[in-house]
Amino acid sequence: MLIFGRSDLAQDAPISHVQLILCRNVLIYFDSITQTHILNRLHYALDPGGILFLGKSESKLSTSSLFRPVDSRWRIFRKDHAQPGNDIPRVSATKGSNAMTTTDGSAKSHEAAQTKLYYRALLDVLEPGVFALDANDVLIGDNKSARDLWGLSGNKLVGQHIAESALARQCPMLVDKLEETHRNATTPVRFECDVKAGDESRTLAVTLRSVMGESGDRVGTLIYADDVTHREKLQTTIEQLEATGEELQSANEELETTNEELQSTNEELETTNEELQSTNEELETTNEELQSLNEELENMNEELEFRTRELDSLNSRYAETLERMPWAVMVLDNDGRVQFWNSAAQKLFNLEARSVIGLELAQLPIEGDLRDALVKRRKSVGDGTTPMLLRNQQVTSKRSTTAFDVHLTPLNRDGGKPSLLLMFSPQQGSNGGGGNSGSPRSNSKNGGRKAKTAVKKKVVKKN
Repeated sequence: MLIFGRSDLAQDAPISHVQLILCRNVLIYFDSITQTHILNRLHYALDPGGILFLGKSESKLSTSSLFRPVDSRWRIFRKDHAQPGNDIPRVSATKGSNAMTTTDGSAKSHEAAQTKLYYRALLDVLEPGVFALDANDVLIGDNKSARDLWGLSGNKLVGQHIAESALARQCPMLVDKLEETHRNATTPVRFECDVKAGDESRTLAVTLRSVMGESGDRVGTLIYADDVTHREKLQTTIEQLEATGEELQSANEELETTNEELQSTNEELETTNEELQSTNEELETTNEELQSLNEELENMNEELEFRTRELDSLNSRYAETLERMPWAVMVLDNDGRVQFWNSAAQKLFNLEARSVIGLELAQLPIEGDLRDALVKRRKSVGDGTTPMLLRNQQVTSKRSTTAFDVHLTPLNRDGGKPSLLLMFSPQQGSNGGGGNSGSPRSNSKNGGRKAKTAVKKKVVKKN
């Protein structure tokens, strides 16, 4: 809605038919003769009754008869009737012509010629591309920006009908959109058009606006075009930055999880060290007792060896059972993030544990209905301690679709929401996916150690 231009106040011709001029703290940089010359030009530019704002330090109008003060304190003046000798000479737009007469006809001709010059100058300085059409859709004007944007620098378009011009060949939908402005002249039509300027492809935002005459009839159409290709590139860059931010956030979460695991491992090592110290003290005490109870210890050692063999066998079978367990099992922490994912779950959902550990339940890449049902039931179970059974849930693998019953069991609370155990058991008659789940070797060691401790305590008790 604004037109910006550069003007030399002392040399260039003034713009006419202006209602308001703000010229604050400008005249103070000129000498008194130039100030008077500029004030005459400003007086010419204003319509009768037009307002002029000056700066606080500019008091040249206090003795001028061209303007009437409205508020001297704030340097607000209104245009008065021009005094003899103060009008700016009006010259013809054609170089070398004589001064125009002051008749009404010559004044109107001069004003029309001057308006045309301003119209041409405005078109040349505008950055958006502009094409002007008459009432019959014949091109009557354009500017350099328009020809460059549309890739038509070497074409002569003025005088051609829009439908037969190279402009329509660059954008075939332009003619149809132009028809819309004919049907509804009061509403601008906006659309985007892809054009090719040489080897470069551009996306132009095009606006068609009807020019209305004083009688309300359409006298022509203006076609505005602006290059918005950089906006799409900027949008792509923003999307890439957002994706990079999400990746960094995910990496940060993984680092936090690793840090927590390391901290937990450190605490376990400290606990193990304390247990080892305590065990060492017990062993020293036991050594003293063994010296006096050597025979009984031999018998107990035989029994201990027997029990150890049984315990090792039991641990081996327990580890093999977990490894070959056909049910898919997952464990969620207090925040609903996956903490454990066994081999059967990897086989059932075709997802490796490392790709899902740390994800929220709602983020798992599994069937949408099953995921939504699990999220809903987790919220219900998470508010209490009662297990829940979710029947007849369909899971689609690479080969088939199988119905499962999902067991949701809340585990111990850690100061808030409980963690949750989910087990997928295939329904009777269904072929459930599954995999092998291994038991850590540390379980066997811990079990053996506990069994040995129990035997030692038993020896002491017998004694």
